[in-house]
Amino acid sequence: MNKTRHSFAGTLSTLAVALTISLTLVACSGDENREQGTIQAQEQAEEPGQASAQRATEAQQQSQPTSASATRQQQEQQVAAQQSEQAQQQQQQAQQEAAQEQQEQQAVPEGPETPSVSPSETIFENYEESVWAQTEADDTVTFALDADQASWALALNHARHGFQIDPDSVRAEEWINAQYYPYPFPDSDTEFGITLDLMPHPLSPDETHLLRIGLQAPLIERSRQVNVMFVADASGSMAEGNRIAVARAALQAIWASLDPDRDRAGMIQFSVDPIPSSFVPHTAPDSEFLQTSVDRLLPYYGTNVQAGLNLGVQLADDARQAWPDSDNYVILISDGVANVDATDPFAILETAAVPDDSNPLRLITIGVGIEHYNDVLLEQLAQYGNGWYYYLDSPEQAWVTFSRENWLRLSTPFADQTRAQIRWNPDTVRAWRVIGYENRRTDDESFADDRKEFAELQSGTAVTIFVELELTENARGDAESELNLGSLAVRWLTPRSDESNRQEATLAVGVDAEPDAHMQRGAIVALAADRYGSQDDIGEEETPEVHTALVELLDQFRQIDWPSDADEESIAQLLWLLEILVADTTD
Repeated sequence: MNKTRHSFAGTLSTLAVALTISLTLVACSGDENREQGTIQAQEQAEEPGQASAQRATEAQQQSQPTSASATRQQQEQQVAAQQSEQAQQQQQQAQQEAAQEQQEQQAVPEGPETPSVSPSETIFENYEESVWAQTEADDTVTFALDADQASWALALNHARHGFQIDPDSVRAEEWINAQYYPYPFPDSDTEFGITLDLMPHPLSPDETHLLRIGLQAPLIERSRQVNVMFVADASGSMAEGNRIAVARAALQAIWASLDPDRDRAGMIQFSVDPIPSSFVPHTAPDSEFLQTSVDRLLPYYGTNVQAGLNLGVQLADDARQAWPDSDNYVILISDGVANVDATDPFAILETAAVPDDSNPLRLITIGVGIEHYNDVLLEQLAQYGNGWYYYLDSPEQAWVTFSRENWLRLSTPFADQTRAQIRWNPDTVRAWRVIGYENRRTDDESFADDRKEFAELQSGTAVTIFVELELTENARGDAESELNLGSLAVRWLTPRSDESNRQEATLAVGVDAEPDAHMQRGAIVALAADRYGSQDDIGEEETPEVHTALVELLDQFRQIDWPSDADEESIAQLLWLLEILVADTTD
Protein backbone atom coordinates (compact mmCIF):
# COMPACT_ATOMS: atom_id res chain seq x y z
CA MET A 1 0.00 0.00 0.00
CA ASN A 2 3.00 2.21 -0.19
CA LYS A 3 2.17 5.43 -1.98
CA THR A 4 4.30 8.37 -3.09
CA ARG A 5 3.81 11.09 -0.51
CA HIS A 6 1.10 13.64 -1.04
CA SER A 7 0.50 16.74 1.03
CA PHE A 8 -1.94 19.55 1.33
CA ALA A 9 0.69 22.21 0.65
CA GLY A 10 -1.55 23.96 -1.81
CA THR A 11 -3.73 23.53 -4.90
CA LEU A 12 -3.14 24.38 -8.52
CA SER A 13 -4.39 27.76 -9.62
CA THR A 14 -6.87 26.20 -12.03
CA LEU A 15 -8.30 24.07 -9.25
CA ALA A 16 -8.65 27.09 -6.99
CA VAL A 17 -10.58 28.99 -9.65
CA ALA A 18 -12.81 26.03 -10.40
CA LEU A 19 -13.45 25.41 -6.73
CA THR A 20 -14.36 29.03 -6.04
CA ILE A 21 -16.78 29.15 -8.95
CA SER A 22 -18.39 25.88 -7.86
CA LEU A 23 -19.45 27.18 -4.46
CA THR A 24 -23.21 27.30 -4.05
CA LEU A 25 -23.92 30.31 -1.89
CA VAL A 26 -27.07 31.43 -0.17
CA ALA A 27 -28.81 34.73 -0.79
CA CYS A 28 -27.96 37.63 1.50
CA SER A 29 -31.54 38.90 1.87
CA GLY A 30 -33.43 37.81 4.95
CA ASP A 31 -30.25 37.01 6.90
CA GLU A 32 -28.72 40.38 7.73
CA ASN A 33 -27.40 39.26 11.10
CA ARG A 34 -25.40 36.42 9.59
CA GLU A 35 -24.05 38.67 6.83
CA GLN A 36 -22.95 41.25 9.39
CA GLY A 37 -21.23 38.56 11.45
CA THR A 38 -19.38 37.26 8.40
CA ILE A 39 -18.23 40.77 7.48
CA GLN A 40 -17.00 41.41 11.02
CA ALA A 41 -15.11 38.11 11.04
CA GLN A 42 -13.44 39.03 7.79
CA GLU A 43 -12.45 42.45 9.10
CA GLN A 44 -10.92 41.03 12.30
CA ALA A 45 -9.07 38.15 10.60
CA GLU A 46 -5.35 38.22 9.87
CA GLU A 47 -4.12 39.23 6.42
CA PRO A 48 -4.35 35.73 4.88
CA GLY A 49 -7.86 35.39 6.22
CA GLN A 50 -8.83 38.63 4.51
CA ALA A 51 -7.65 37.26 1.20
CA SER A 52 -9.57 34.03 1.71
CA ALA A 53 -12.68 35.90 2.80
CA GLN A 54 -12.44 38.11 -0.26
CA ARG A 55 -12.48 35.04 -2.48
CA ALA A 56 -15.60 33.75 -0.76
CA THR A 57 -17.28 37.16 -0.99
CA GLU A 58 -16.57 37.46 -4.71
CA ALA A 59 -17.98 34.01 -5.33
CA GLN A 60 -21.09 34.89 -3.33
CA GLN A 61 -21.71 37.96 -5.47
CA GLN A 62 -21.56 35.83 -8.60
CA SER A 63 -23.93 33.13 -7.34
CA GLN A 64 -27.73 33.08 -7.66
CA PRO A 65 -30.21 32.10 -4.94
CA THR A 66 -31.64 28.59 -5.17
CA SER A 67 -34.61 26.97 -3.53
CA ALA A 68 -32.28 24.71 -1.60
CA SER A 69 -30.26 27.62 -0.25
CA ALA A 70 -33.40 29.52 0.65
CA THR A 71 -34.71 26.54 2.56
CA ARG A 72 -31.40 26.19 4.31
CA GLN A 73 -31.45 29.90 5.17
CA GLN A 74 -34.91 29.68 6.72
CA GLN A 75 -33.96 26.65 8.76
CA GLU A 76 -30.86 28.34 10.09
CA GLN A 77 -32.75 31.48 11.04
CA GLN A 78 -35.26 29.48 13.07
CA VAL A 79 -32.67 27.75 15.18
CA ALA A 80 -29.69 30.12 15.24
CA ALA A 81 -30.61 32.00 18.41
CA GLN A 82 -31.65 28.88 20.28
CA GLN A 83 -28.56 26.98 19.15
CA SER A 84 -26.21 29.73 20.33
CA GLU A 85 -27.59 29.71 23.86
CA GLN A 86 -27.75 25.93 24.06
CA ALA A 87 -24.20 25.53 22.80
CA GLN A 88 -22.82 27.78 25.51
CA GLN A 89 -24.66 25.79 28.18
CA GLN A 90 -23.60 22.47 26.69
CA GLN A 91 -19.97 23.54 26.58
CA GLN A 92 -19.91 24.48 30.26
CA GLN A 93 -21.78 21.35 31.30
CA ALA A 94 -19.58 19.08 29.19
CA GLN A 95 -16.40 20.50 30.66
CA GLN A 96 -17.66 19.98 34.21
CA GLU A 97 -18.94 16.44 33.67
CA ALA A 98 -16.40 15.10 31.17
CA ALA A 99 -14.46 12.93 33.60
CA GLN A 100 -17.60 11.55 35.24
CA GLU A 101 -19.26 10.76 31.93
CA GLN A 102 -16.12 9.07 30.66
CA GLN A 103 -16.18 6.77 33.68
CA GLU A 104 -19.84 5.97 33.10
CA GLN A 105 -19.09 5.07 29.50
CA GLN A 106 -16.44 2.64 30.64
CA ALA A 107 -18.84 0.94 33.05
CA VAL A 108 -19.72 -2.53 31.81
CA PRO A 109 -22.92 -4.58 32.05
CA GLU A 110 -23.18 -7.73 34.17
CA GLY A 111 -22.00 -10.37 31.76
CA PRO A 112 -22.13 -10.34 27.96
CA GLU A 113 -25.19 -10.28 25.81
CA THR A 114 -24.93 -11.96 22.44
CA PRO A 115 -24.75 -9.07 19.94
CA SER A 116 -27.37 -8.91 17.22
CA VAL A 117 -25.94 -7.80 13.88
CA SER A 118 -23.24 -5.49 12.64
CA PRO A 119 -24.22 -1.85 12.02
CA SER A 120 -25.80 -1.30 8.61
CA GLU A 121 -24.02 0.43 5.74
CA THR A 122 -20.62 0.58 7.38
CA ILE A 123 -17.53 0.38 5.18
CA PHE A 124 -14.42 -1.43 6.39
CA GLU A 125 -11.47 -2.91 4.53
CA ASN A 126 -10.56 -6.57 4.87
CA TYR A 127 -6.77 -6.39 4.66
CA GLU A 128 -5.11 -9.68 3.83
CA GLU A 129 -3.93 -11.29 7.04
CA SER A 130 -0.19 -11.69 7.52
CA VAL A 131 1.16 -15.24 7.44
CA TRP A 132 4.06 -17.05 9.03
CA ALA A 133 7.38 -16.58 7.24
CA GLN A 134 10.36 -18.92 7.38
CA THR A 135 13.49 -16.97 8.25
CA GLU A 136 15.63 -18.87 5.74
CA ALA A 137 13.33 -17.67 2.95
CA ASP A 138 12.49 -14.19 4.28
CA ASP A 139 14.45 -12.68 7.14
CA THR A 140 13.26 -9.04 6.92
CA VAL A 141 10.00 -7.16 7.49
CA THR A 142 9.38 -3.42 6.96
CA PHE A 143 6.34 -1.35 7.95
CA ALA A 144 5.17 2.12 8.98
CA LEU A 145 4.72 2.73 12.70
CA ASP A 146 1.02 3.28 13.32
CA ALA A 147 -0.19 4.90 16.55
CA ASP A 148 -3.89 5.31 15.65
CA GLN A 149 -6.51 3.84 18.01
CA ALA A 150 -9.76 4.37 16.08
CA SER A 151 -10.42 0.66 15.48
CA TRP A 152 -10.40 0.02 19.24
CA ALA A 153 -12.75 2.93 19.94
CA LEU A 154 -15.12 1.77 17.19
CA ALA A 155 -15.28 -1.75 18.64
CA LEU A 156 -16.10 -0.46 22.12
CA ASN A 157 -18.85 1.80 20.80
CA HIS A 158 -20.40 -0.94 18.66
CA ALA A 159 -20.43 -3.32 21.63
CA ARG A 160 -21.94 -0.69 23.96
CA HIS A 161 -24.83 -0.23 21.54
CA GLY A 162 -25.46 -3.96 21.18
CA PHE A 163 -23.97 -4.32 17.70
CA GLN A 164 -21.76 -7.15 16.59
CA ILE A 165 -18.15 -6.13 16.05
CA ASP A 166 -17.34 -6.52 12.37
CA PRO A 167 -14.13 -8.59 12.00
CA ASP A 168 -13.10 -6.32 9.12
CA SER A 169 -13.19 -3.33 11.48
CA VAL A 170 -10.44 -4.84 13.63
CA ARG A 171 -6.95 -3.52 12.99
CA ALA A 172 -4.95 -5.39 15.60
CA GLU A 173 -2.19 -2.78 15.88
CA GLU A 174 -4.77 -0.14 16.87
CA TRP A 175 -6.15 -2.38 19.62
CA ILE A 176 -2.59 -2.97 20.81
CA ASN A 177 -1.66 0.71 20.83
CA ALA A 178 -4.84 1.66 22.68
CA GLN A 179 -3.53 -0.15 25.78
CA TYR A 180 -1.32 1.46 28.39
CA TYR A 181 2.33 0.40 28.66
CA PRO A 182 4.55 2.14 31.23
CA TYR A 183 7.55 2.44 28.92
CA PRO A 184 10.38 4.63 30.22
CA PHE A 185 10.98 7.85 28.31
CA PRO A 186 14.31 8.12 26.49
CA ASP A 187 17.16 10.14 27.99
CA SER A 188 17.49 12.07 24.73
CA ASP A 189 14.80 14.19 23.08
CA THR A 190 16.07 13.20 19.63
CA GLU A 191 15.47 9.44 19.65
CA PHE A 192 13.06 6.72 20.79
CA GLY A 193 13.21 4.73 23.98
CA ILE A 194 13.17 1.00 23.15
CA THR A 195 11.73 -1.73 25.40
CA LEU A 196 12.05 -5.45 24.59
CA ASP A 197 10.27 -8.43 26.20
CA LEU A 198 9.89 -12.10 25.31
CA MET A 199 7.34 -14.48 26.82
CA PRO A 200 5.94 -17.95 26.09
CA HIS A 201 3.09 -17.74 23.61
CA PRO A 202 -0.24 -17.62 25.54
CA LEU A 203 -1.89 -20.04 23.09
CA SER A 204 1.03 -22.41 22.41
CA PRO A 205 3.67 -21.92 25.13
CA ASP A 206 5.56 -25.13 24.35
CA GLU A 207 6.06 -24.31 20.68
CA THR A 208 6.25 -20.55 20.17
CA HIS A 209 7.06 -17.26 21.88
CA LEU A 210 5.72 -13.74 21.74
CA LEU A 211 8.10 -10.79 21.36
CA ARG A 212 7.07 -7.27 22.36
CA ILE A 213 8.89 -4.23 20.96
CA GLY A 214 7.94 -0.93 22.58
CA LEU A 215 8.97 2.42 21.09
CA GLN A 216 8.50 5.52 23.25
CA ALA A 217 8.84 9.00 21.74
CA PRO A 218 10.17 11.73 24.04
CA LEU A 219 8.01 14.51 25.42
CA ILE A 220 8.78 17.75 23.61
CA GLU A 221 7.59 21.19 24.59
CA ARG A 222 5.61 22.92 21.87
CA SER A 223 7.21 26.18 20.81
CA ARG A 224 5.50 27.12 17.57
CA GLN A 225 2.23 28.75 16.63
CA VAL A 226 -0.46 26.28 15.57
CA ASN A 227 -2.98 27.07 12.83
CA VAL A 228 -6.08 24.89 12.59
CA MET A 229 -8.68 24.84 9.82
CA PHE A 230 -11.81 22.92 10.81
CA VAL A 231 -13.69 21.21 7.98
CA ALA A 232 -17.04 20.10 9.40
CA ASP A 233 -19.44 17.71 7.68
CA ALA A 234 -22.92 19.26 7.56
CA SER A 235 -24.50 16.66 5.28
CA GLY A 236 -27.79 14.86 5.85
CA SER A 237 -26.24 11.72 7.33
CA MET A 238 -24.88 13.81 10.21
CA ALA A 239 -28.47 14.11 11.49
CA GLU A 240 -28.30 10.53 12.80
CA GLY A 241 -27.82 9.99 16.52
CA ASN A 242 -25.53 12.41 18.33
CA ARG A 243 -23.16 13.13 15.43
CA ILE A 244 -23.71 16.88 15.36
CA ALA A 245 -23.36 17.11 19.14
CA VAL A 246 -20.10 15.14 19.07
CA ALA A 247 -18.76 17.24 16.20
CA ARG A 248 -19.57 20.47 18.03
CA ALA A 249 -17.92 19.22 21.22
CA ALA A 250 -14.76 18.21 19.32
CA LEU A 251 -14.54 21.62 17.67
CA GLN A 252 -15.08 23.45 20.94
CA ALA A 253 -12.63 21.25 22.86
CA ILE A 254 -9.83 21.76 20.35
CA TRP A 255 -10.13 25.49 20.05
CA ALA A 256 -10.47 25.77 23.84
CA SER A 257 -7.05 24.08 24.00
CA LEU A 258 -5.45 26.56 21.59
CA ASP A 259 -3.42 29.54 22.79
CA PRO A 260 -5.61 32.63 22.19
CA ASP A 261 -2.56 34.90 22.03
CA ARG A 262 -0.60 32.86 19.51
CA ASP A 263 -2.63 30.19 17.71
CA ARG A 264 -5.18 30.72 14.94
CA ALA A 265 -8.29 28.78 13.93
CA GLY A 266 -10.75 28.93 11.05
CA MET A 267 -13.73 26.90 9.89
CA ILE A 268 -15.72 25.81 6.85
CA GLN A 269 -18.76 23.53 6.71
CA PHE A 270 -19.79 21.46 3.71
CA SER A 271 -22.67 19.37 2.43
CA VAL A 272 -23.22 19.17 -1.34
CA ASP A 273 -20.87 22.17 -1.54
CA PRO A 274 -19.01 24.29 1.01
CA ILE A 275 -21.45 26.51 2.93
CA PRO A 276 -20.27 30.14 2.66
CA SER A 277 -22.26 31.38 5.65
CA SER A 278 -20.19 29.04 7.85
CA PHE A 279 -16.88 30.39 6.60
CA VAL A 280 -14.57 31.86 9.25
CA PRO A 281 -11.03 32.76 8.15
CA HIS A 282 -8.11 32.10 10.48
CA THR A 283 -8.61 34.21 13.58
CA ALA A 284 -8.03 34.04 17.34
CA PRO A 285 -9.46 30.76 18.71
CA ASP A 286 -11.63 32.58 21.23
CA SER A 287 -13.39 34.52 18.47
CA GLU A 288 -17.17 34.68 18.83
CA PHE A 289 -17.49 34.01 15.12
CA LEU A 290 -16.10 30.51 15.51
CA GLN A 291 -18.73 29.82 18.15
CA THR A 292 -21.44 31.25 15.90
CA SER A 293 -20.35 29.02 13.04
CA VAL A 294 -20.42 25.93 15.26
CA ASP A 295 -23.86 26.87 16.59
CA ARG A 296 -25.11 26.79 13.00
CA LEU A 297 -23.74 23.34 12.26
CA LEU A 298 -26.84 21.60 10.88
CA PRO A 299 -27.29 18.64 8.50
CA TYR A 300 -28.22 19.31 4.86
CA TYR A 301 -28.40 17.18 1.70
CA GLY A 302 -25.48 15.13 0.30
CA THR A 303 -21.82 14.78 1.24
CA ASN A 304 -19.08 16.27 -0.94
CA VAL A 305 -15.97 15.57 1.11
CA GLN A 306 -13.77 16.49 -1.83
CA ALA A 307 -15.14 20.02 -2.17
CA GLY A 308 -15.14 20.69 1.56
CA LEU A 309 -11.65 19.33 2.07
CA ASN A 310 -10.23 21.11 -0.95
CA LEU A 311 -11.45 24.49 0.27
CA GLY A 312 -10.23 23.78 3.78
CA VAL A 313 -6.81 22.86 2.40
CA GLN A 314 -6.69 26.02 0.31
CA LEU A 315 -7.47 28.18 3.34
CA ALA A 316 -4.99 26.29 5.51
CA ASP A 317 -2.31 26.84 2.91
CA ASP A 318 -3.00 30.58 3.06
CA ALA A 319 -2.20 30.48 6.77
CA ARG A 320 0.85 28.29 6.25
CA GLN A 321 2.33 30.80 3.85
CA ALA A 322 1.43 33.78 6.03
CA TRP A 323 2.99 32.23 9.17
CA PRO A 324 5.87 30.12 7.79
CA ASP A 325 7.17 29.23 11.26
CA SER A 326 3.89 27.61 12.32
CA ASP A 327 2.53 24.05 12.41
CA ASN A 328 -0.60 23.70 10.30
CA TYR A 329 -3.52 21.29 10.61
CA VAL A 330 -6.66 20.56 8.64
CA ILE A 331 -9.19 18.76 10.86
CA LEU A 332 -11.96 16.89 9.04
CA ILE A 333 -14.92 15.90 11.25
CA SER A 334 -17.27 13.53 9.43
CA ASP A 335 -18.94 10.12 9.26
CA GLY A 336 -17.04 9.57 6.03
CA VAL A 337 -20.15 8.91 3.94
CA ALA A 338 -19.07 10.71 0.76
CA ASN A 339 -21.64 10.47 -2.03
CA VAL A 340 -20.98 13.52 -4.24
CA ASP A 341 -17.99 13.86 -6.61
CA ALA A 342 -14.93 11.83 -5.58
CA THR A 343 -15.61 9.20 -2.91
CA ASP A 344 -12.29 7.35 -3.00
CA PRO A 345 -9.65 8.61 -0.53
CA PHE A 346 -6.86 8.64 -3.10
CA ALA A 347 -9.02 10.46 -5.64
CA ILE A 348 -9.81 13.08 -3.01
CA LEU A 349 -6.14 13.46 -2.08
CA GLU A 350 -5.13 13.63 -5.73
CA THR A 351 -6.64 17.11 -6.09
CA ALA A 352 -3.85 18.41 -3.87
CA ALA A 353 -1.10 16.11 -5.10
CA VAL A 354 1.99 18.30 -4.89
CA PRO A 355 5.29 17.29 -3.27
CA ASP A 356 5.73 17.74 0.46
CA ASP A 357 8.18 20.25 1.77
CA SER A 358 9.65 20.66 5.25
CA ASN A 359 6.46 22.26 6.57
CA PRO A 360 3.54 20.12 5.37
CA LEU A 361 -0.11 20.49 6.17
CA ARG A 362 -1.26 17.66 8.45
CA LEU A 363 -4.72 16.14 7.97
CA ILE A 364 -6.47 14.91 11.11
CA THR A 365 -9.69 12.94 10.60
CA ILE A 366 -12.25 12.58 13.39
CA GLY A 367 -14.98 10.01 12.85
CA VAL A 368 -18.47 10.16 14.38
CA GLY A 369 -21.45 7.81 14.14
CA ILE A 370 -22.15 4.08 14.08
CA GLU A 371 -24.39 3.07 11.18
CA HIS A 372 -23.80 4.66 7.78
CA TYR A 373 -20.10 5.12 8.48
CA ASN A 374 -17.06 4.92 6.18
CA ASP A 375 -14.03 3.89 8.20
CA VAL A 376 -11.90 3.29 5.11
CA LEU A 377 -12.18 6.86 3.83
CA LEU A 378 -11.30 8.48 7.15
CA GLU A 379 -8.44 6.07 7.94
CA GLN A 380 -6.83 6.36 4.52
CA LEU A 381 -7.16 10.15 4.31
CA ALA A 382 -5.26 10.47 7.58
CA GLN A 383 -2.70 7.79 6.73
CA TYR A 384 -1.72 9.41 3.44
CA GLY A 385 -2.37 12.98 4.57
CA ASN A 386 0.48 13.37 7.07
CA GLY A 387 -1.90 12.97 9.98
CA TRP A 388 -3.80 10.62 12.25
CA TYR A 389 -7.32 9.25 12.77
CA TYR A 390 -9.54 9.42 15.86
CA TYR A 391 -13.03 8.09 16.55
CA LEU A 392 -15.35 9.78 19.06
CA ASP A 393 -18.61 8.34 20.41
CA SER A 394 -19.83 11.15 22.69
CA PRO A 395 -19.39 14.86 23.45
CA GLU A 396 -17.86 13.93 26.80
CA GLN A 397 -15.23 11.76 25.15
CA ALA A 398 -14.40 14.64 22.81
CA TRP A 399 -13.61 16.91 25.77
CA VAL A 400 -11.42 14.25 27.39
CA THR A 401 -9.61 13.31 24.16
CA PHE A 402 -8.83 16.90 23.25
CA SER A 403 -8.12 18.30 26.68
CA ARG A 404 -5.43 20.96 26.66
CA GLU A 405 -2.81 18.53 27.96
CA ASN A 406 -3.61 15.98 25.25
CA TRP A 407 -3.87 18.58 22.50
CA LEU A 408 -0.48 20.09 23.33
CA ARG A 409 1.06 16.65 22.88
CA LEU A 410 -0.93 15.74 19.77
CA SER A 411 -0.11 19.03 18.03
CA THR A 412 3.64 18.69 18.63
CA PRO A 413 5.16 16.46 15.92
CA PHE A 414 8.26 14.44 16.83
CA ALA A 415 8.87 12.18 13.81
CA ASP A 416 7.65 12.27 10.20
CA GLN A 417 7.67 9.32 7.77
CA THR A 418 8.44 6.90 10.61
CA ARG A 419 9.04 3.25 9.75
CA ALA A 420 10.67 0.19 11.25
CA GLN A 421 12.63 -2.66 9.75
CA ILE A 422 13.34 -5.92 11.58
CA ARG A 423 15.99 -8.36 10.38
CA TRP A 424 15.78 -11.77 12.06
CA ASN A 425 18.72 -13.88 13.16
CA PRO A 426 18.39 -17.29 11.42
CA ASP A 427 20.47 -18.92 14.16
CA THR A 428 17.76 -18.23 16.75
CA VAL A 429 14.51 -17.55 14.84
CA ARG A 430 13.11 -20.30 12.61
CA ALA A 431 9.85 -18.52 11.72
CA TRP A 432 8.10 -15.25 12.55
CA ARG A 433 4.81 -13.39 12.12
CA VAL A 434 4.05 -9.73 12.95
CA ILE A 435 0.60 -9.22 14.48
CA GLY A 436 -1.32 -6.45 12.70
CA TYR A 437 0.16 -3.64 10.62
CA GLU A 438 -1.15 -5.34 7.45
CA ASN A 439 -2.00 -2.04 5.76
CA ARG A 440 1.29 -0.50 6.90
CA ARG A 441 3.56 -3.06 5.25
CA THR A 442 5.96 -1.95 2.55
CA ASP A 443 8.75 -3.51 0.53
CA ASP A 444 12.10 -3.73 2.25
CA GLU A 445 13.87 -1.58 -0.36
CA SER A 446 11.68 1.44 0.46
CA PHE A 447 12.98 1.62 4.02
CA ALA A 448 15.71 4.08 2.99
CA ASP A 449 13.39 6.17 0.77
CA ASP A 450 12.43 9.39 2.57
CA ARG A 451 10.09 10.33 -0.30
CA LYS A 452 7.59 7.63 0.61
CA GLU A 453 4.62 8.20 2.92
CA PHE A 454 4.90 6.24 6.16
CA ALA A 455 3.59 7.56 9.50
CA GLU A 456 3.71 10.66 11.68
CA LEU A 457 4.25 10.36 15.43
CA GLN A 458 3.63 13.07 18.01
CA SER A 459 5.41 14.02 21.19
CA GLY A 460 5.16 11.33 23.87
CA THR A 461 3.61 8.73 21.54
CA ALA A 462 4.16 5.05 22.29
CA VAL A 463 4.06 2.37 19.57
CA THR A 464 3.94 -1.34 20.40
CA ILE A 465 4.69 -4.29 18.12
CA PHE A 466 3.95 -7.94 18.95
CA VAL A 467 5.62 -10.71 16.94
CA GLU A 468 4.93 -14.44 17.11
CA LEU A 469 8.20 -16.40 16.99
CA GLU A 470 9.24 -20.00 16.53
CA LEU A 471 12.77 -20.35 17.91
CA THR A 472 15.42 -22.73 16.58
CA GLU A 473 16.81 -25.67 18.52
CA ASN A 474 20.03 -23.71 18.93
CA ALA A 475 18.24 -20.91 20.76
CA ARG A 476 19.17 -21.05 24.41
CA GLY A 477 18.72 -18.49 27.16
CA ASP A 478 17.02 -17.60 30.39
CA ALA A 479 16.14 -14.52 32.40
CA GLU A 480 19.83 -13.84 33.11
CA SER A 481 21.40 -14.68 29.73
CA GLU A 482 20.11 -12.80 26.69
CA LEU A 483 19.31 -14.30 23.32
CA ASN A 484 20.05 -12.40 20.07
CA LEU A 485 16.89 -12.58 17.95
CA GLY A 486 18.00 -10.08 15.32
CA SER A 487 18.14 -6.32 14.83
CA LEU A 488 15.71 -3.41 14.76
CA ALA A 489 16.18 -0.23 12.73
CA VAL A 490 13.91 2.83 12.84
CA ARG A 491 14.05 5.70 10.34
CA TRP A 492 12.27 9.05 10.37
CA LEU A 493 12.53 12.69 9.33
CA THR A 494 12.83 15.49 11.83
CA PRO A 495 9.71 17.67 11.36
CA ARG A 496 10.26 20.94 9.50
CA SER A 497 13.59 19.78 8.14
CA ASP A 498 15.08 17.33 5.68
CA GLU A 499 17.17 15.71 8.39
CA SER A 500 16.96 11.93 8.11
CA ASN A 501 17.43 9.91 11.31
CA ARG A 502 18.24 6.25 11.88
CA GLN A 503 18.24 4.41 15.20
CA GLU A 504 19.30 0.79 15.64
CA ALA A 505 19.04 -1.78 18.41
CA THR A 506 19.86 -5.45 18.88
CA LEU A 507 16.87 -7.62 19.77
CA ALA A 508 18.55 -9.19 22.80
CA VAL A 509 16.14 -10.64 25.37
CA GLY A 510 15.91 -13.37 27.99
CA VAL A 511 13.84 -16.38 26.95
CA ASP A 512 12.18 -17.22 30.25
CA ALA A 513 11.70 -13.78 31.79
CA GLU A 514 8.43 -13.49 33.71
CA PRO A 515 6.05 -11.10 31.87
CA ASP A 516 4.51 -8.31 33.92
CA ALA A 517 0.77 -7.54 33.95
CA HIS A 518 1.03 -4.91 31.20
CA MET A 519 2.89 -7.33 28.93
CA GLN A 520 0.29 -10.03 29.57
CA ARG A 521 -2.57 -7.62 28.92
CA GLY A 522 -1.04 -6.40 25.66
CA ALA A 523 -0.36 -9.95 24.51
CA ILE A 524 -3.94 -11.03 25.18
CA VAL A 525 -5.36 -7.99 23.39
CA ALA A 526 -3.03 -8.52 20.43
CA LEU A 527 -3.97 -12.18 20.01
CA ALA A 528 -7.69 -11.61 20.63
CA ALA A 529 -7.82 -8.88 17.99
CA ASP A 530 -5.74 -10.94 15.57
CA ARG A 531 -7.78 -14.12 15.93
CA TYR A 532 -11.18 -12.39 15.94
CA GLY A 533 -10.27 -10.24 12.94
CA SER A 534 -9.11 -13.27 10.94
CA GLN A 535 -12.57 -14.85 10.66
CA ASP A 536 -13.16 -13.67 7.08
CA ASP A 537 -9.77 -15.07 6.00
CA ILE A 538 -10.16 -18.64 7.27
CA GLY A 539 -12.37 -21.55 6.32
CA GLU A 540 -15.49 -22.60 8.19
CA GLU A 541 -13.66 -25.63 9.58
CA GLU A 542 -11.21 -23.29 11.35
CA THR A 543 -13.85 -20.96 12.82
CA PRO A 544 -14.30 -23.02 16.03
CA GLU A 545 -10.56 -22.57 16.65
CA VAL A 546 -11.12 -18.81 16.91
CA HIS A 547 -13.69 -19.33 19.65
CA THR A 548 -11.43 -21.77 21.49
CA ALA A 549 -8.54 -19.31 21.35
CA LEU A 550 -10.70 -16.46 22.67
CA VAL A 551 -11.97 -18.61 25.55
CA GLU A 552 -8.37 -19.42 26.52
CA LEU A 553 -7.33 -15.76 26.33
CA LEU A 554 -10.31 -14.70 28.44
CA ASP A 555 -9.38 -17.28 31.08
CA GLN A 556 -5.77 -16.07 31.16
CA PHE A 557 -6.87 -12.45 31.44
CA ARG A 558 -8.93 -13.30 34.53
CA GLN A 559 -5.81 -14.77 36.16
CA ILE A 560 -3.52 -11.75 35.71
CA ASP A 561 -2.04 -10.51 38.98
CA TRP A 562 -2.63 -6.78 38.65
CA PRO A 563 -0.48 -4.22 40.49
CA SER A 564 -2.13 -2.10 43.17
CA ASP A 565 -2.14 1.00 40.96
CA ALA A 566 -3.83 -0.70 37.98
CA ASP A 567 -6.79 1.06 36.38
CA GLU A 568 -9.70 -1.07 37.57
CA GLU A 569 -12.22 0.48 35.18
CA SER A 570 -10.14 -0.16 32.08
CA ILE A 571 -9.52 -3.73 33.26
CA ALA A 572 -13.27 -4.27 33.73
CA GLN A 573 -13.91 -2.75 30.31
CA LEU A 574 -11.45 -5.08 28.60
CA LEU A 575 -12.83 -8.10 30.48
CA TRP A 576 -16.32 -7.21 29.25
CA LEU A 577 -15.11 -6.82 25.66
CA LEU A 578 -13.34 -10.19 25.73
CA GLU A 579 -16.57 -11.76 26.96
CA ILE A 580 -18.39 -10.12 24.05
CA LEU A 581 -15.87 -11.55 21.56
CA VAL A 582 -16.29 -15.02 23.07
CA ALA A 583 -20.09 -14.78 22.92
CA ASP A 584 -19.97 -13.48 19.36
CA THR A 585 -17.96 -16.48 18.13
CA THR A 586 -20.18 -19.07 19.82
CA ASP A 587 -21.98 -21.32 17.34
